[in-house]
Amino acid sequence: MKLIEHRLSDFLREVASPSPAPGGGSVAAAAAAMGAGLVRMMGHLTVGKKKFLALGPDVQDAFRTVTEKMDGIQACLLDLVDEDTLAFNRIMEAYALPKTTEEEIAVRTEAVRKATIGAIRVPLETASLALDVLVHLDIVLEHGNRNCLSDLAVGALMLYAGLEGALLNVETNLSSIDDAERAEGFRKKCEEFLETGRTAKDRILSTVHARLRG
Repeated sequence: MKLIEHRLSDFLREVASPSPAPGGGSVAAAAAAMGAGLVRMMGHLTVGKKKFLALGPDVQDAFRTVTEKMDGIQACLLDLVDEDTLAFNRIMEAYALPKTTEEEIAVRTEAVRKATIGAIRVPLETASLALDVLVHLDIVLEHGNRNCLSDLAVGALMLYAGLEGALLNVETNLSSIDDAERAEGFRKKCEEFLETGRTAKDRILSTVHARLRG
């Protein structure tokens, strides 16, 4: 059974178990998926309301485009919950390969390399999806149902947790790459994602706090 097909309580028990997977990467994807879900909820609770209908058609369309996009993004993130665990298991399987002969060592080395790249690309995709949502939330923040402001803020926090959590998993695996140039490319992408995501998250949280206090 896929992790995402478990009840939430069962998934949490799996996370808390002695098994190293599901671990931080799967939890990061799940967190980002919940964040996307809260953005989608705000969309549902905004579209069709009197204030929304008073907006110009271009703004309405742009708002719908962002919030309706959450369905596809959330589905992808949920897939990544399982993909991250599978990627980790592939690394463990690769390291468990025999290494007695030179041929076996070569096969094992290549298997570890491929599995490691996979274990980098999965959380990087999680981070990319979370960032894609964070940087497009301004229109939702500006025109969304005011009663859902705290929900949007929690969504931004969950998306950012998924983003940074996923990037930590990327960085964990970078030390196993023997291609320094490739590793540096991944590292620079992580830094860019982190800076852009943090800026977007802080802007959203700051605005929400100000509006709730005002």
